[in-house]
Amino acid sequence: MLTTNELAARLGVHPVTVKKWRTEGTGPRFTTVGRTSIRYSETAVAEWLAQRERASTALPVQPTRAA
Repeated sequence: MLTTNELAARLGVHPVTVKKWRTEGTGPRFTTVGRTSIRYSETAVAEWLAQRERASTALPVQPTRAA
């Protein structure tokens, strides 16, 4: 399970970006552990990344909403 900071580092983005995705529902699915600890499973991150794959820069990336 990855923390917000660990996920941000892995993706090469700022932790605030990951928090924004979480708030907007466009980032990987996450789990709340306890009252305030957010964790991302390796599986959820891999699935989210796979959904964002595209074959051409002409095709837009469709933001995915967490279900």
